[in-house]
Amino acid sequence: MSLSRLLVVVLLATVCSLPATAGEPAKKPAPSAVFDAPTAQARQAAITLGFVQLVRAKRLADAETLLGKAIATPDFDTGVNRYNLACLYAVQNKTDDALVQLAAAIERGYTDTKHMREDADLKSIRALPRFEALMRDADAKRAEAEPKRPKPLPVKDGVATVEESNTFWAARIAQFLVLFEFPEPDAAKPITTMKGAVGDLLR
Repeated sequence: MSLSRLLVVVLLATVCSLPATAGEPAKKPAPSAVFDAPTAQARQAAITLGFVQLVRAKRLADAETLLGKAIATPDFDTGVNRYNLACLYAVQNKTDDALVQLAAAIERGYTDTKHMREDADLKSIRALPRFEALMRDADAKRAEAEPKRPKPLPVKDGVATVEESNTFWAARIAQFLVLFEFPEPDAAKPITTMKGAVGDLLR
């Protein structure tokens, strides 16, 4: 059977603002619905952009506050935000805090060891034995990770169903990809019941 992908272009809405207070201690983020992904991506982009702007302005305390508020929200207690926090601590030679946040980033799925080994922001901790141990943890976690793959749903009676099980968000191109499985054509059934010149051409 053949598979077909339906691309649905998504226009990102206005980015929502972050919560005003840090709230309860950070918890491991709960899995979100695939259809929430565009909004989550837009909000994460706003967090990262704000962080970069503050760091460039040398407002490191404000950058730490921004990330602290982000990781206090379960949906944004992510590997990326924890990694950026680790970098922020490392450039200030707060090695213990940097290592704690780097471990948290890896636990939350940030496993790009090539980048971590080359990132100038982590220079102050790269020679430490704990850093190498964390790189081994990241390699192991990446090897064990099994990405969730959507499965195509069959098209029945001309109806193509779109739901979470057959849909994923392709962040790099900002589009949903939806997988369908089409039945083999039945030679005994006419391809169309349409009358007129168009129906005659199809048949």
